Amino acid sequence: MLKRRLALTGALAALLAGGAVAAVAATSRDHHAGAHGAGHRGGAAIQAASSYLGVSVAAIQTELRAGRTLAQIAAAHGKSEAGLVDAIVAARRARLAAVSATLPQRVAAQVNRVHDGSGAGAVAGRQGVAAAVRGYLGLTSAELRAERLAGKTLAQIADSTPGKSEAGLVAAIRGAREARLTAAVSAGKLTKSEAQARTAALTRRITRLINRQPHAHSQH
Repeated sequence: MLKRRLALTGALAALLAGGAVAAVAATSRDHHAGAHGAGHRGGAAIQAASSYLGVSVAAIQTELRAGRTLAQIAAAHGKSEAGLVDAIVAARRARLAAVSATLPQRVAAQVNRVHDGSGAGAVAGRQGVAAAVRGYLGLTSAELRAERLAGKTLAQIADSTPGKSEAGLVAAIRGAREARLTAAVSAGKLTKSEAQARTAALTRRITRLINRQPHAHSQH
């Protein structure tokens, strides 16, 4: 797939530079080379050729496997190479225009997204969870670390601590996470619907977290 995309990119660049014949030839060679593995999956160029020639994608792929180029197929169907080039270029430009039209919204969503998987936000989240665990269990960081290094899950530690339980630990962590989500909504970092979506999955995620076996090298 990567090779096909690179070949198509090279073909389009050649076309825009004025090498129409080279572009069609490169595109044709690309789809001929990939036809054996692609089956009936037509690329953007083949789809555009299908519309221009009035021939099915499957028929075009059959001809490509027979060793013909897209330019030769066009000629065989009474169409010109230049017309085929224009059709493929128009299809590619339409696709690029559609992607470009959504770029402002996609970039705005990205720069306003709260990232839980890395960076300062993730560190704060882990610290919040650790504080909730220590606070509920009544253990110091060193005591909790010792239990983890002994191979115990957080759920097992909770169940073996007098007056504590796995369910209670889940509730404590959930409370800390919900408070953080509420703060994010108040700060405008999350919408209410986004916070609600994350809250819906909290219990399942926390239960999986506290039942995870510690790694031998874990220090947290």
